[in-house]
Amino acid sequence: MLDVALASLRTQARRFIAPGLAILLGVAFLTTSLVLGTTAVKGLSDSIAGAGAGFSAVISPPSREVGIMPASTLGKVEAVPGVQDVHEVRFAAVRPSGDSSRVVFLTTPPAAGSRSHLVAGRLPASDSEVAITSTTRDSTNLRIGDHVDYAGADGPHRFTVVGVIDTAGDFVFSGGGTYAFTTSAAVAAVSGEDDFAELDVTATAGTDPKTLVAALNTALGDTAMARTGADHAAYLRVQVTGGTDVLRLLLLGFAGIALFVSALVIANTFAILAARRTRETALLRCVGATRRQLLRAMSLEALVVGFAASLAGVATGAALAWAGMRTLAAFDSTEALAGSGLVVRPLDLLGPLLVGTGVTVLASLAPLRRATQVTPLAALRPDLGAPARARTSGTRLGIGVTAALAGAGLLAFGGARHQLLAGLIGGAVSFVGVVLLARVFVPALIRGLGSPVQRLAGVPGELAVDNAVRNRSRTANTATALLVGVTLISTMTVGAATLLRSVDTLLDHKMAVDVVASALPDAALPARVEPLIAAVSGVAETTTLLGAHATVGSLEMDVRGIDVAEVDVIHDDAITSALRSGRAFVSPGVAKDAGVKAGERMRFSGDKGSADLIVEIADNLPAAVLMPLSELRSIASAPGPIAVLARLDTGADSGALMADLESALATTPGVTVSGTAQQRQEFVDILDTVLAVAAALLAVAIVIAVVGVANTLSLSVLERGQEHALLRALGLTRRQLRRAVAVEAGLIALVGGLVGVALGIGYGWAGAHTIAGEEMTVSLGMPWPRLVLIAAAALSAGLLASLLPARRASRTAPALALAQE
Repeated sequence: MLDVALASLRTQARRFIAPGLAILLGVAFLTTSLVLGTTAVKGLSDSIAGAGAGFSAVISPPSREVGIMPASTLGKVEAVPGVQDVHEVRFAAVRPSGDSSRVVFLTTPPAAGSRSHLVAGRLPASDSEVAITSTTRDSTNLRIGDHVDYAGADGPHRFTVVGVIDTAGDFVFSGGGTYAFTTSAAVAAVSGEDDFAELDVTATAGTDPKTLVAALNTALGDTAMARTGADHAAYLRVQVTGGTDVLRLLLLGFAGIALFVSALVIANTFAILAARRTRETALLRCVGATRRQLLRAMSLEALVVGFAASLAGVATGAALAWAGMRTLAAFDSTEALAGSGLVVRPLDLLGPLLVGTGVTVLASLAPLRRATQVTPLAALRPDLGAPARARTSGTRLGIGVTAALAGAGLLAFGGARHQLLAGLIGGAVSFVGVVLLARVFVPALIRGLGSPVQRLAGVPGELAVDNAVRNRSRTANTATALLVGVTLISTMTVGAATLLRSVDTLLDHKMAVDVVASALPDAALPARVEPLIAAVSGVAETTTLLGAHATVGSLEMDVRGIDVAEVDVIHDDAITSALRSGRAFVSPGVAKDAGVKAGERMRFSGDKGSADLIVEIADNLPAAVLMPLSELRSIASAPGPIAVLARLDTGADSGALMADLESALATTPGVTVSGTAQQRQEFVDILDTVLAVAAALLAVAIVIAVVGVANTLSLSVLERGQEHALLRALGLTRRQLRRAVAVEAGLIALVGGLVGVALGIGYGWAGAHTIAGEEMTVSLGMPWPRLVLIAAAALSAGLLASLLPARRASRTAPALALAQE
C-alpha cells in the first residue's frame, strides 16, 4: 500500500496544491506570530534588564492605580540611614504654547546607566533649560540654543534647548510620544504638581541593599513601595512583557482562525478526491486490500502533504518574521523590542510544523474513513458521478442547536454584565453551533437566493443551484470557510461603529461642544479668534463666550454668558431651549456648593446689578456657570471675551479640521483648543487602526477561504466531467457552462458573505455591550456602506475563484459523454 500511496502522490500532485497552499499560509502565519512574539519578549526583557541595576533601591508608587507619590516621600527617603543620593523622576503632560494638538511629556533626565544617552550639547542645569530627543530634533526645526514655550498651570514657561538625548533602545521611552527633559523643580513648576513618579536611591558604601529596602518600606508605609534595583527590573519585566504576551496570544488567535479555515479546505479536498477514487478504492478491495490498509495508505498521503506544506510554511513564516523586523527597524521603538535581533526558539519552528501536519491528518480522517467504506462490488458499477445528497444527522443538529442557543445566552449575559470573558466564550460556542448547522441553512439559503437567479440566468442558473445543493457537506464547508473571515471582519466593523456612536453620546454628555478655543488663565482672548475660526472650512457655527466675576448664591466665581441667537453651537437641545427661555445653568459641583436644586431660583450679583434666575443643572457645559448673554450684561458692566465655541459640519473630518484650526491660530499665541471633536477624532483613529490591523490579520484566513472555493470548484469540475460533456452534447454552450460554474461560486460566496455580515452585526452589537462600561449607553451603529462592501468583496472573491474552474469546464469535449472511466 505504500507504493499505492506514493504513486497517487506522484500522479495526482496537482490536486494537492490547494490544500497544501492552505496549510502553508496557516502555518506561516503561526510561525510568524510565534517568532515575533518570542523576539518581542526577549527584546523587552533585555532592555529592561538594566533598569534600576545601577541603584541600591528604586521607590515607586504602591500600585499602578495610584501612579504617583506625594512630595513628602522625598524627605522620608532622605531621612533613612544609609541613603547617600536620590535621583528624582517626575512626569508632566504639557502642550507647546500655541499648539494644543500636540502633547509633550516633560520629565527629568534619564538616570546614569540607562540606554538613553546624550548625543549633543549637555544636560539641563537650570530650571529654564531643556534637552530634546533626537527624534524631536529630526522631525522639527528645534536646535540647540533655540527657545521653546510650554503651557503650564500658571501660564507659559520658556526654556532654552541645551542638549539632545538619544532614547532609542530605552523601554521607558519606547511607547511613542514626544519627550523633553528638564530639572525636577522645573517639571513641578510647569505642571503645578510636586508629586514624584519614581525615586532612585544610591546607598552609602557598605550598606546592604535588602536592609536598606526594608528600612525604606518601614519609613514609607503605604505611600510607596521600595525594591532593590534587581527586583525592580524583574517587576518591570513582568509588567511590560505581560502586554507582549497578550499581543502574542492575539496573533496566535488569528493564526488559529487561519488553520481552522485550512482544515475546512483540507476536509473538502480529501472528500472530493475520495469520491473520485471510489472505483479505484473498490478495485483495491477486490484484489485483497483491507479497509485498514486503505485508510493507512490514504492517511500517508495526507501526512506527506501536510508535512511538506508545513515545512514550507515554517520557512515562509520565519522569512516573513525576519522581513517584518527589518521593516520595523526604521522605528526607534523597535530597538527596544528587538534587542539584538530576531530570536528563534526551536519550539517556534517545530511547533507549527507539528500543528500543520496534525491539522492536515486530522481534517482528512473523516472523509478518508468514509472512503474506506466502499464495497468491492462498487468496482463493477458504472461511474454515476458525484454522490447524492447526504442527510444531516440528528446528533449534529442537536449539538448545533444547543451550542448556538447556549452560546447566544452566554453572550447576552456577558453583554448585560459587561463581562468580557463570558462574552468571548459565548460568542465562540454560538459560532461553533452555527458552523455545525451550516449543512442545514446554507443549502436552504442557496435555494432561496437561487430562485431569482434561475429566472434571470435560465438553464445555467438552474444547473448552478442544483450543483450547489447537491452535496450539502461540501457546499457548507466551502461557504463556512469564507463565512469565518467575513463574520470576524463584520463583527469588528459593527462593533467599532457601535462603540464610536456610543462614545459620541458619552462625549456629548460630558461636553456638548465640538470645539472650545480659550485663552490661558488670567489672559484676555483676542477679538480676532472668532473670525479666524469661522473662516476655517468645515466650521458650521461659532459664538464667543463672555465672562465676568460675580456672586452666584453665596459663591464668588466667574460666570459666562452666551448669545441665545447662537446657542445652536451647543448640541444639546435641553440646554439650548432652556437658555432661550432665560434660564441659567450650573455644574453639579456648583449646585452642591450653592445648595440649589434644578428648577429653583438663585440670585446672581455683579458690579452692575442682580438677577434672580431659574437654575438648571448640567455636567456637559463649556463653563461652570452659563447664562444668557443679556442676563450677564444686566449684572456685569464690562464682560470680556473668554472663549470661542464652534460647531462643526456633520461628517466633517475632525482630524484635518483640528489641524486647520491650529494653523489658523498659529499667529495667536496663548490660545488652546479643546472640545469633543479632538477626543472623538482620537477615538476614531484608534478604531481605524484596530480595524486595519484586524483586517490585515484576517486577510490570511480570507485568502485561504478563496483558495478553498477555487479548489472545491476545480475538483467538482473534474468530478462532473462526463456530466458536463453530456450537457455540451445536449446543446449547452461553453459560455453557458462557464456561467453555470460562476453562478454556483457566486451563490456559495454570497451566502457566506450575507450570513457572515448578519452574524457580524449580532456579534458586533453584543461585543460592544461587553466592552462598554456601565456608564456608557450603547447605541447600535450600522456602517451600511462598509457592510455592503464586505458582502460585495465576498461575492467578488467567489466569482474570481471561479474563473479557472469555469474555463476548464467550458473546454470539456461533448465526446467525453460516450466514454467510461
